[in-house]
Amino acid sequence: MKNKNELNSKKGNDNFSSLRVKTKTKSRALKLLESANKKEFGRKVSIDDLITIALENVSKEQVQLLQKKSLRNKDRQAIVYQFYCKKVNKITEDEFIGVTMSPEYFTFLDVNKRELSRLGI
Repeated sequence: MKNKNELNSKKGNDNFSSLRVKTKTKSRALKLLESANKKEFGRKVSIDDLITIALENVSKEQVQLLQKKSLRNKDRQAIVYQFYCKKVNKITEDEFIGVTMSPEYFTFLDVNKRELSRLGI
């Protein structure tokens, strides 16, 4: 078992770093921290403790949702283009733009709705 001095010496070795967040996000975090520290006993809860717990509670589904929300239209188009080339026919990007203006394109999207949904479309 480690003695008290060994534990305290490890505390001093923590590295700190700054992290850029929006002002609104910082304000929300500080309000939550303030409410966590409204207690009669015990040490203060640190922002690091709060963020660590928050990060541990982020699910894979939430990360996937963030990934989908980060897609731009250009990204979606590239994903559909790659999928189209695998499923139907390998064509150039310029030819694909022509395909997107045809009625067959919307049929293709409708038929492959499930698979495209898994890709974030």
